[in-house]
Amino acid sequence: METVVEVNHLGLSRQEAAERLHVQGPNRLPSAPRPPIWRVLGRQLVHFFAIMLWVAGLLAFVARMPQLGTAIFAVIVVNALFAFLQEYRAERAAERLRVLLPRHVTVRRDGALSEINADELVTGDLVVLRPGDRISADLTLIETHNLGLDASTLTGESVPVRSGDGDTAYAGTFVVNGAGDGIVSATGSMTRLAGIARLTRAGHRPPSPLARELDRVVRTIAAIAVGVGVAFFIIATRSGCTLSGSLPEPSVHGVQLERRDQLPRRRYGSTVRSTSRSRSPRCRRPLCAAGRGSLT
Repeated sequence: METVVEVNHLGLSRQEAAERLHVQGPNRLPSAPRPPIWRVLGRQLVHFFAIMLWVAGLLAFVARMPQLGTAIFAVIVVNALFAFLQEYRAERAAERLRVLLPRHVTVRRDGALSEINADELVTGDLVVLRPGDRISADLTLIETHNLGLDASTLTGESVPVRSGDGDTAYAGTFVVNGAGDGIVSATGSMTRLAGIARLTRAGHRPPSPLARELDRVVRTIAAIAVGVGVAFFIIATRSGCTLSGSLPEPSVHGVQLERRDQLPRRRYGSTVRSTSRSRSPRCRRPLCAAGRGSLT
């Protein structure tokens, strides 16, 4: 089905253009609200892998290893900053599409050529195209003279596209050679370039194979570490081992035994050696060597 375009070689009147601009709005690409920067950065600090590192850093400080804990926290922050920058650049990809639209455009209004702001374009405007012009709205070409358009921003083709009467010239493309006139058929959010911008924002990028494999490895290691820790805790609890009983406490009896061990040395000039390395004082047995070399 062909689209019938009403051709007015004199262009719109200024009054009619102003009325249409009031109804249609400015010729701008829509901008979606972006999340706050602090929220984007916060997401990089609380994902699964980051939470594991936070816990590891806290345990390092509890174990009196502040250097290790500080290094782990530094790794978390640096990794979050790099991920934040990548996500921030991806979110601004749609905004960079606005650079493809020119700031000014030449139109014919009231039968005279005039240069207006590209935001003021409305449907029905007669746009005059010359070599080097960037198209700021979707146009239906009504008159062309060897017109060649570079549509690489939309199609990826580096070879200029030959366009003739009745063809569509999309916003974001620019004139390589030739000349022509076109009637504006869509502006702002109704253009094909705006549709690409919406797809860029709405599209969900699947994780890369490396990211999926790294996530699997991290979760496997975390499950093994937690399982081993719980198992050792249960075994230690059932065997009666406690943290308070791991180290012996000094007692008065131990001090008295140590003093008694020193008595033969002071009285008889003998040497006292302990035959046990046990930490408990009750396991010590003195070995005395008399002055003449006999052992008692």
